[in-house]
Amino acid sequence: MWTPVELPYFRDTYGLPAPLPTTDEIMASMTLLKDRLGQKMLRVGQHFVVKYGQDTSEVEGHNLLFVEHNLHNIVCAPRLYAMYRDADDRLFLIMKFLEGEYLDGLWKALSDDEKSHIMSRLKDMFAGCTLYLRLVSTAALTKAPANSVAFIPTTKKYSYKSDFYERHLSRVLSGHRPFSHSENYRKNIMIHKTNKHTPEKCDYIVALVDWEYAGWYPSYWDYAISFTHFHWDDDWPERFESFLEPWPAEAALVRMFYQEIFF
Repeated sequence: MWTPVELPYFRDTYGLPAPLPTTDEIMASMTLLKDRLGQKMLRVGQHFVVKYGQDTSEVEGHNLLFVEHNLHNIVCAPRLYAMYRDADDRLFLIMKFLEGEYLDGLWKALSDDEKSHIMSRLKDMFAGCTLYLRLVSTAALTKAPANSVAFIPTTKKYSYKSDFYERHLSRVLSGHRPFSHSENYRKNIMIHKTNKHTPEKCDYIVALVDWEYAGWYPSYWDYAISFTHFHWDDDWPERFESFLEPWPAEAALVRMFYQEIFF
């Protein structure tokens, strides 16, 4: 049975592609992949990607280990090699570097056949997760509250609308709770052409990254929270329905809830 690891966590050396980078080597990296308030993501050497900062989440590390332990034949995700805190209490996640490009940057250049192939891979991935974990019922891997960005407290003044949502949302939006990635945006889907890929026959490795908000949510959640981010300026919303079941009524309610919080 899988259980969350204790920090500091370091994978056994036989499971590493190379010696882990030191904190000094991480800080010296010049390959900045993402930079946001409270978190940086760097490529370090040939094999590693590192996230660190005050806003880096232990939950993401636990999620990656859970996915590897339970879903490694279904889901392609970064492998976690280490998770620890430094003297300044900054959390470091050292992960496997995945070759490929983000789907949001590729989308406009893809053919219909390529899009269909990628959607088919995603459909298999999500169907496999739902089937494998259908009977598992828990709030999150670490038994913590659900940590989707939609549930993060904001600094807005008190609103009595929040009382309404708190009283009624859990009853209205009820259902089975499969394990959900919770951020199925194109910026979190990585695509890598295999050696078998040709103009006549598509063959991509499709990976999901950024697992910090993953957990057990209602069945509609992956579709509904993604619905809040649709821009409706291309065919992505239609293609999205080919790998995740649409829940239009629930999505509309979650979108209203989301807009009340952030806008």
